[in-house]
Formats: sequence, C-alpha cells, structure tokens
Amino acid sequence: MPYSSFEDEKDALDNITNAMFSLDFLKFYTDSLANHELSQKSIEYFYSSWLENRHISLQDPKIPFSLGAILGYLYVGILYAKEGWYTLIPAQPLNQSIDWGTSTLIVNNPVNSNIQLNAFARRIRNALGHGRIKINVPMDGTFTPDNVEDTVSVTFKDVGRNPTDIFETTMKISELEKFIRKFQELIFADVKSRIT
Repeated sequence: MPYSSFEDEKDALDNITNAMFSLDFLKFYTDSLANHELSQKSIEYFYSSWLENRHISLQDPKIPFSLGAILGYLYVGILYAKEGWYTLIPAQPLNQSIDWGTSTLIVNNPVNSNIQLNAFARRIRNALGHGRIKINVPMDGTFTPDNVEDTVSVTFKDVGRNPTDIFETTMKISELEKFIRKFQELIFADVKSRIT
C-alpha cells in the first residue's frame, strides 16, 4: 500500500533508522558482555564507548531508548500472532476493556464510531502489517528513561478497502503492553485447553 504522504514516508524511514540505531545499541551491549574486560566496566563507560564507536558527540548524547525493542514487541505480539487467534478477542466496547488497556482511547474511525475490541485489534494489526505506524517520542523535555511507558506512544493508521474507512488511534506504550499481554493470555489459555 503506498504512503499517503511524503511526511508518512519520512516517518517510516525515521522508525526504521531509529529501530536500527537502538538494535545496534543492544548488539553492542551483547558483544560487550562477551568481552571480559568491557563487561567489568561501568554502565557509563559502556554508554560512552558506544557513542564514541558510532561517532556520536558526547555533547549530543542519545538516550539509549530502544525503538527497535518496541517495534519487535509490537510485531511479535500483534502481527506475528496467527490470524485465527484474533477470533479469541471478545466483541466488547473499548471503554469496557480496562484489562486490555483500551478503556480511555480515542479512536478516529468515521465508518465505525463504536468499534468493538475485536475489530480494533484487527485494525492495529493491519496498520502494523502495512507499516502505517508512528512512534511518538516527546521532544519537549518530558521524556526520560524513567517515564518511557507513559510518555512514548504509537499511532496506528489503517485504511480499509473503502478509502473513506480510515482508522486512527494512538496508544501509550503502557496501554500496548496491557493489550499484548492480555492477548497472549487468551492465546495461551486457548492452546493449553486443546493440548491432549
């Protein structure tokens, strides 16, 4: 599906670049653990070494926030799940789905203004599958490594077969964690119940 605007395309490139950047950080960390000398150093030394090896100025440090880990979590938890498992998700109003992290969400979907939880799940899966997501990291000073889950969010956008059927919602990382964990609980219970 083509991007709807050049801005969307640039956002997608930013997501990929930042994900690769943070996955590189995780790889450097893993490689460092295997290096006995470096594994005995402080976290500050490790971080400074990583910045230096990547030619990033110590005056312009990057928070080693793992967008790659977030994308991996989303793709494995939502997109990689078997399509048939989505039938396990109940058809209930989002505002009654506290355990799912969706009770306070605002969903823009003019074609289906009272979207049910099961349809909502399919729409965010479609958005992931078509690369129509944007990770929102506040740049106003409110983002710190301590409040990632409540300040960083993901916007999902899905366009149905009918071009007027546009779905868009934004979820905080904490809400997505609830959603994915609840979904995984359902899947686990279902598969476990069918084991003979």
